[in-house]
Amino acid sequence: MLYKATRQTHSCTVPPGLRLRGRANIQFRALTSASARVYNACMRNRCALFFLAFLIAYPASGYAADSDAFALAAQGAPPMLDIVLIIETGGRMYRLLPDAADFAAGFARIMQTALPPPDVRFGGIRFSSDDRAEMSDLSDSPAAFAQELRQTRAAPGSVNISLETIFKKLVHSYSWRPGSRRFAILYMGSRIRAVPRALDQLRAPGITLITIPADGASTAAHEILQTMADRTGGVPLIPDYLVRYSDANRQRRAFYLYKRSLYPLAHDVPEQNWQDVYESIEAAGIRSYRSGSIDESCEILGRLGVRGIRIMEIQSTLARACAEAIALRCKDAAMRFPAPDMLMRFTHARRAFLIPAAGAYISRVAAPENTAWLGFMPIRDSRHEDGFFPHPASFVLLPAAQRPPASLLVPWRDIASRMPRIFSTGRVFVEARSVALTPIAKKRFTGDPPL
Repeated sequence: MLYKATRQTHSCTVPPGLRLRGRANIQFRALTSASARVYNACMRNRCALFFLAFLIAYPASGYAADSDAFALAAQGAPPMLDIVLIIETGGRMYRLLPDAADFAAGFARIMQTALPPPDVRFGGIRFSSDDRAEMSDLSDSPAAFAQELRQTRAAPGSVNISLETIFKKLVHSYSWRPGSRRFAILYMGSRIRAVPRALDQLRAPGITLITIPADGASTAAHEILQTMADRTGGVPLIPDYLVRYSDANRQRRAFYLYKRSLYPLAHDVPEQNWQDVYESIEAAGIRSYRSGSIDESCEILGRLGVRGIRIMEIQSTLARACAEAIALRCKDAAMRFPAPDMLMRFTHARRAFLIPAAGAYISRVAAPENTAWLGFMPIRDSRHEDGFFPHPASFVLLPAAQRPPASLLVPWRDIASRMPRIFSTGRVFVEARSVALTPIAKKRFTGDPPL
């Protein structure tokens, strides 16, 4: 029964025998401050009459709906994370910049859909040499940094990079929050002379390094980046790439570079969210070839008879890999990332919606066909046409009889504009009709040549 839209807050303890999901000690932001005072009075005086009056004012039928509606808010203090993305824009990164921009935006989206929802801020550094670096300080969203990456024209950059200046900026030029867990994700492809001396400066502020060698990085660069991650208690990652290309016949196809192996595909993979749409590459049973880079993979395809390869787009799996690496280093927070496995269809204000949802996390107070009110936690996303997207693990289905309070009923078109005034760890509700849930049927990759 946490109505956070009111100005006054009254703290009280749940009485014995009243079973509510969530924390035992709850702050009731009541529709009227008078009802909260009545409750507090009954707790002080232990007066059954007052408690009976409280139950009459808040019917028992409302507890289930309210505890479901605020399940996300009742998970304790969220983990506080400060994360800086450090991405090279020169050298071998020239054709990976669009993917790096998608990685920045996708990584933020995955982190914001974690459970419990973290209090996370993002920063960025773009660099093409030791003395050419542009910073973006920590903020609620990396959208501006991702847009800058999209607009960046690949520069030649330095052949060798020391990272000394980059790490000094990281330590001294960012507004790290007291008590936050601090991470830096370094994605680069140029040669590194040696482990930077400034790496030791990351220990004092407690910055954990996640390192990613870009496609084509040398063996020495791989080894130095791994050493840097190990010395800061971080994680070294090797990215996987889905490469879309056209051949001499202008036929569009794709190949998957996964764990240093090439998997040629007999078809294109047009879906941008292909990681959610397709089964794992291992489940496909595709013939693979040992390959360490995209260029080497193109050479192997040429020997298999594919002519005139023209790379159209490259996508990596870095967003989820980095999110899981951070969760691994925040074990006490028990962060998890529910993957959508269902599609939710409904109509609202004469508009049809189709939204991905994590089926195991849907609170079904009502059956889909009997649902009149749909609750969810909105997450700001400037790239989305509505300016936000629903948290895939936050849906609750309520029947017509359990109408949410007016303060939480927000038309879909007004959610983005009202988000600064909507609490960030609970749900809003919209009127929904014709609700239906459909499992997502995943596709299977097909190899070329077939086994």
